[in-house]
Amino acid sequence: MKVSDWLIELVLCHFAEGIGAENLMYTNEPFYRFPIFQIPASLAILFITLALLSRMFSWFTPTVSIHVALDLSNSTYGDVVNFRQPGTVMMTEIESVKEYARRNANLSSPNLISVSAFANQVVPITNQFSSKPTDIENALDQVIQPSLISRLGGGTNLDAAVENAIGQLITQVGRCKEVVVVTDGQAVLRSQVLDQALGSKIKLNFLLINDQKEVPRNLEEDATKTGGTALVASPENFVTLLSQKVFNRVNKNPLVVLFSGLAWVCFIWALVLPLERFLRRVIKIRPAVASRFVIFNTILWTTATPLTLFFLGLLSNLGTC
Repeated sequence: MKVSDWLIELVLCHFAEGIGAENLMYTNEPFYRFPIFQIPASLAILFITLALLSRMFSWFTPTVSIHVALDLSNSTYGDVVNFRQPGTVMMTEIESVKEYARRNANLSSPNLISVSAFANQVVPITNQFSSKPTDIENALDQVIQPSLISRLGGGTNLDAAVENAIGQLITQVGRCKEVVVVTDGQAVLRSQVLDQALGSKIKLNFLLINDQKEVPRNLEEDATKTGGTALVASPENFVTLLSQKVFNRVNKNPLVVLFSGLAWVCFIWALVLPLERFLRRVIKIRPAVASRFVIFNTILWTTATPLTLFFLGLLSNLGTC
């Protein structure tokens, strides 16, 4: 027996409660009476329901602690008279963190957030991790004042910013840990600091505020190694980048993707008999050809679906942070 014939007989015959392949193909019984349709169709409904409920009620979402390091060097505001003025990169950074905190409060299991400022030195903005938007907003307004300039110094010390973030996040036991570094310039992260992040299982994310369209390769590579991301946006679009795109990535629920993928595969299997009958009765394709096409289509999607989700990284957080 050919492999293709064996597969046809397996799919069309095995679940048909003893009805032979020939009888199953040519019977006038409605397809929905056969287990070969009932079982995968029921599973498809179950999995799509789980996907929708997981998305609606934030089931199985990861618990996340996130530290945001803001580059507040003088390039983010220019002259002292422009400190915290609307339209500056500094003000964009402040507003983006506030918006993130406001949206975070709507989660059933909100992120715990801490914030620091850095240039050559690092200055804490929040005293502890908090999920309350008012705590974050008040800290940003109280600490980021012109007196901060002398404490930060000049330049962009990326190593100090990341080391400080790692030091704070390692206290967050049993939670997923994310560092978000916001800067308007290019910087290099020492390999020793990167190793600290990898050893502590902390994801590094680098967000650049400028009009360039490409992220520096070194930052992109460092972020990818830790499971994080590196993105760039203009000042006009940066609030959306942090409070929506990065927020959604940090809080994505891989089980929603998993359940959706399983529902799709079960749906494809539920189509085996209806599709075969459609091809044979409506399109008038010969039964042997129709059966082989249906089996090929089913195996193709059953294989391609998990591979596609895997290579797109949509299952990267499954079972882990």
